[in-house]
Amino acid sequence: MTLLKKIGEDKNQEFVYELTVRRTRFIPLFKGVFTMVLFILILLLLWQLRGLVWWSALITFAILASWLGIAILRWSLEFYRLEPEEVIHREGVLFIRKEIMLLKNVEKIKLHQDIIGKLLDYGTIHLYAPTIEQDFQLRTVGQPELFVKALEMAVHKQKSNLAIIKT
Repeated sequence: MTLLKKIGEDKNQEFVYELTVRRTRFIPLFKGVFTMVLFILILLLLWQLRGLVWWSALITFAILASWLGIAILRWSLEFYRLEPEEVIHREGVLFIRKEIMLLKNVEKIKLHQDIIGKLLDYGTIHLYAPTIEQDFQLRTVGQPELFVKALEMAVHKQKSNLAIIKT
């Protein structure tokens, strides 16, 4: 899911936007399928061992449902936001973690997509900043080509602003 929001105007009367993208929606889908398969396997195992007891099935279902719920909550609260001067990665439910990469430091943008990523339209974007020797990864981003183009434009704009300031 991608969200483009207008946040104002710069000094040249151009609109300034902020682009927010979530990790691909297939992550919770895969976890949901995995949870259901695991639930069925545990029920079959309980059936074979001592007969299916209703409370053991209920406890197993509650544990797996809560695991799936936490996975979906974590997915819904994690996002990458491209702002005019920085990229922000926010994740976490109880303990929120933010990573910030300033666009003026970015020298290289690289997109990695495997075969499944190309089919399902997600990929990992690497931002490299040699000045701080850091590789910032945006993992399993949906619609990565759109985000890479927006990153390239934002980095170019930051570099041109720096060039104007330096002269």
